[in-house]
Amino acid sequence: MEGFRGKYLVTGTAGTGKTTLEKLLAQRGFETNDIDYGFAGWYDRATMQPTSYNPDGGAEWLGLNTFRLHLPLVKEHIAKQRDIPLIMLGHTGDVYDQRALFDGVFVLEYPNDDLLRHRLLTRDGNPYGKHPDELAKELAYYGAFQDKFRAAGAVMIDCSLPSERIATIISERIAADSIE
Repeated sequence: MEGFRGKYLVTGTAGTGKTTLEKLLAQRGFETNDIDYGFAGWYDRATMQPTSYNPDGGAEWLGLNTFRLHLPLVKEHIAKQRDIPLIMLGHTGDVYDQRALFDGVFVLEYPNDDLLRHRLLTRDGNPYGKHPDELAKELAYYGAFQDKFRAAGAVMIDCSLPSERIATIISERIAADSIE
């Protein structure tokens, strides 16, 4: 990977395994960043002012707020010179609009509603999606999200595959990009 300076995005709706992949890809020698930590946050839709996540806010709160990239920080970070590929992993309401910032985009996709429901309700470390309104929002949203990225030419990866296999698919694709 040394000498190649590509910038990649791995995205997918809640619970697709982005946090697990971040660790696996870092172990393989990539520079990785989880967008949830410092590169994105919740914003009031009307004022675009930062707000705090309210896991008990329900549908009303979700309608008034959005999770967005801290775009100046993201642009500054990806503009830095580096000798290894950068992979940013995460999902925000505006990530599709910013896909052109990256040399390649990978989307972790759910094959069905049951897997999405199971992953969100049983995952540890992130409460998002456990509230019934958040779960309903994700179930209503993920298909269109995946279709939009597929139409834009993103590399689609079934998130039900083992995490090590997904990391291999991404690593091999980035390695192939570096020799083209």
